[in-house]
Amino acid sequence: MNYQNWQWALLVLIIVPSIYADLKKREINFWLVAAGIPAGILLNVIRIGITPLSEYFVRFLPGIAILLAGILLKGSIGLGDGIICIFLGSILTFEETVSSIIYGFIIAAVFGIYLLMTKKVTKKYKLPFVPFLAMGVMICGIM
Repeated sequence: MNYQNWQWALLVLIIVPSIYADLKKREINFWLVAAGIPAGILLNVIRIGITPLSEYFVRFLPGIAILLAGILLKGSIGLGDGIICIFLGSILTFEETVSSIIYGFIIAAVFGIYLLMTKKVTKKYKLPFVPFLAMGVMICGIM
C-alpha cells in the first residue's frame, strides 16, 4: 500500500466518525481529531521527507481562520469544524485544504438554501459542516 492510500485511510478513519458525531450531536471527538494531526504529519514526513514547520503552519492557517471565525461569530461556525480543517492541513497541501473548505462551503450553502426555500428549517438552524467538508475533500481527491 503506498503512502497516498495511507493518507486516504487516515482521512476516512478521522472523518467518518466525525461526520456521524456532527450529525448526531453537533460536536466532534476532539481527541480523535487531535490524534490525527501528528499522524498526518508523520505520513507526510515518510512520503516527502522532513518539511519545515513553517509549511505546516501555513497548512494550518485555514483551520485556524475557521477557529477564530467560530470564536468571533459566537458559535455560528463550530470550533470542531476548525479543528477538522487543521487536521486536513496535516495531510493535504495548503491548496487542497483551502479547496476542500471552499467546496464544502458551496455545497453546504446550496443545501442550506434548499432547506430554507422548502421551509424544512428556519434561519436559526445550525447546519452540520463536517459532512459537507468531507464532500469537498472527495471532490479535491477526484480532481
